[in-house]
Amino acid sequence: MAKRILWTLLALQLLPSCSSEPSSQQTPPVKFDHIIVGVSNLEAGIQDLEQLTGVRAELGGVHPGEGTRNALISLGEGAYLELYAPNPEETIVSPIVTELQNLQRLKPMYWAVSTTDVNALRAHFDTRGLPLSLPEAGSRVRPDGSVVKWVMFYFGKFDHSLAPFFIRWEQPELHPSRTSPGGCKLVSIRLQDPAPMELKAAIQPLGLGVPVDQGTEKQ
Repeated sequence: MAKRILWTLLALQLLPSCSSEPSSQQTPPVKFDHIIVGVSNLEAGIQDLEQLTGVRAELGGVHPGEGTRNALISLGEGAYLELYAPNPEETIVSPIVTELQNLQRLKPMYWAVSTTDVNALRAHFDTRGLPLSLPEAGSRVRPDGSVVKWVMFYFGKFDHSLAPFFIRWEQPELHPSRTSPGGCKLVSIRLQDPAPMELKAAIQPLGLGVPVDQGTEKQ
């Protein structure tokens, strides 16, 4: 039986859209892609995650020029979890590396939505006054030396720590949900924010059914 990961700070309902928009305004194909969990030491994070789930994450590789590396587990249905940590073999001083170095425990940090049609998704949000940034190329060198490539983009004028970023994979056959150890399932992601309306307005057009609740702090 698949193990379940229950994060109290993030929970994603993988449900079909309940949108009542006209068919001409339906969201282009998107789906939940992955959740990023930060940790200061990757080996320790792998052990902690294995104790929680019974599944041992597999080293994914390094992000050249970013000072980070990762380990991965599949969550099934085209989704995965990424343990994200500083790369001790690459000295990079950056806000994200510093934040990772200061973590005391596993911390859900970011989440990503994938699409196969960047232009259609961009047009979808343009009509809602939420322009998206230009795509940025990204890559990871796997332990076997092969390179995984993607493009990422973000909300251009909406900067919120709980908003997702977007990704389009250049090689779908190498998607981590296909190549990483299985046995876990993401049950849900639930977001909390002291002023949730703007976040709701940004996430709702995705049609993923992600709840954004009133909270005392961003979680």
